[in-house]
Amino acid sequence: AEEPTGDNKPILFIDVPSGVPEEARRFVEMGAQSLQCRQMAPALDAYRKAREILEGESAMSSSTGGTVMAGIGTTRMLQGELEEATQAFQAARGIYEELNLLESDEGLGTLVSLGNVWVQRKQH
Repeated sequence: AEEPTGDNKPILFIDVPSGVPEEARRFVEMGAQSLQCRQMAPALDAYRKAREILEGESAMSSSTGGTVMAGIGTTRMLQGELEEATQAFQAARGIYEELNLLESDEGLGTLVSLGNVWVQRKQH
């Protein structure tokens, strides 16, 4: 008989998956806070550091990796760097797709953002 596993609970985003270092989560939170205050340089810096940590731990394919890429995308979009924003959002979308999280709030938010960037790029 198979052992029942406890890992089929729905995934909540506040819940940082195991294998994601605490340090990365702190940088993600810093990035989000900076973004809310419209401080683009510190936001990008924090997300980049989170990304480095995640890549070092081979954890970029986690939902946290998606959050980081979406954060970078949002920052780039607000800075008017639409090419970079598109690449970051596409990376985030790929991660959420892999994890079957495209219909989650974060996944849908990423798709909406990607649409917004494309609209802006058409206007330029």
